[in-house]
Amino acid sequence: MEGHRARILDTRKTTPTLRLLERYAVRTGGGLNHRFDLGSMALIKDNHLRAAGGVAEAVRRVRASCGPAVGVEVEAETLREVEEALAAGVDVIMLDTMDPAAMAEAVRRVGGRARVEASGGSAWRTCRRWRPPGWTTSRWGT
Repeated sequence: MEGHRARILDTRKTTPTLRLLERYAVRTGGGLNHRFDLGSMALIKDNHLRAAGGVAEAVRRVRASCGPAVGVEVEAETLREVEEALAAGVDVIMLDTMDPAAMAEAVRRVGGRARVEASGGSAWRTCRRWRPPGWTTSRWGT
């Protein structure tokens, strides 16, 4: 990703007993480590959104349960969910399996108010070719 402000993050899903080694390999290769474990950050996924009745209520419940020191990440599959996550004041919005045009629009709408991650449908071989307008506007530089 040289020449871009975007960064490659790893996953906490690692080979049993090899987590530390695999995460070290990611850092050595220029990537960044994401959540180390389930307690590192609250991740609100699609099934949580359905159970809570929407983004706002899911975020409210997590913040009430975990407190302000725990970061909150919402997995958004639509631009509407991106808007709802922004309104709820989340720290990270993960764009899940959006097409490049929708991702570009989501990044534009976020406008640096939250960190943006892209998941699904991306491969390391294609990341450098795809850079939506405004991708570097996040306050964390990703």
